[in-house]
Amino acid sequence: MRVIRKVVRATQLAVDDPTVAYVDLVAALESLSESTAAAPMPWEALDARKRDRIDAALQGADPELAERVRCAVLDAERAGAQRRFVAFVRDSVASEYFRGEAVAAVRPVRGADLERALKVSVHGALAPGTCPGGTAVRSMVGRPR
Repeated sequence: MRVIRKVVRATQLAVDDPTVAYVDLVAALESLSESTAAAPMPWEALDARKRDRIDAALQGADPELAERVRCAVLDAERAGAQRRFVAFVRDSVASEYFRGEAVAAVRPVRGADLERALKVSVHGALAPGTCPGGTAVRSMVGRPR
């Protein structure tokens, strides 16, 4: 029902404010996946150069310690992806967007809220998962600094 309400609201707003309508449609699609956990990033998906260096450093280490280190590295990769995405969007949005371009918009995002909104939106996409060995991964994504 929540998805249907969001789609109806987006359809009603499309004429007055296409940007907000688009955001509502995206939110509706995202809410469909709320109950589905994002698949964890497997160790093999990490850049081979990084993976090879870390595996070489972990040779001879206790297997449990090696797995915890690998999980920590994967967790750091997720946090880094969020940081790069937020920086890219922040750098790509001109200051004019918050002034002249937002005049006709209904409820435009404020400059002060943009970074937080981006972090919240990315949090669901980069949600913590489980390491390949079944070890729970604690994610830094969405945590206050």
